[in-house]
Amino acid sequence: MEPQNCTAHVRADSCDVWAPTQNQTNTQAIAAKITGLDPKAVFVHTTFLGGGFGRRFETDFVAEAVEITKAVGGPVKVTWSREDDIQHDYYRTASHAHFTAGLDANGWPVVWINRIACPSLMARFGPLKDNLDRRSVEICDSIPYAIPSILVIIR
Repeated sequence: MEPQNCTAHVRADSCDVWAPTQNQTNTQAIAAKITGLDPKAVFVHTTFLGGGFGRRFETDFVAEAVEITKAVGGPVKVTWSREDDIQHDYYRTASHAHFTAGLDANGWPVVWINRIACPSLMARFGPLKDNLDRRSVEICDSIPYAIPSILVIIR
């Protein structure tokens, strides 16, 4: 897995950002905010991810590169050390899931109950629809098996 990295180049009328990001919208927005440019003048070039797992949804490494290129007046590439990457990561708090299944006479699952207790991953980005963070529990209620009765309880 690669550490956080970003290449950026700010000019008077535009900004280019090359980053392995999972969040192009906020990458563009943070670069526009730092540079004072219209978001339409910020171009995000998404590079391949060397393992993101949600960490590359954050834009802190992008902001750092844009701040530096703005200050030095030329293109820069920022690559975090492994130590910096681990020290400044966004760790998820613990979650708990408890599964219960009911089987028919032939041993096929007919009931699937999934009880989940977890914090929201997305609440810090704004209000949640129906006060439910669907990203924290995605796929729990749409498992790819033909089970007639599925219940997901989220706390």
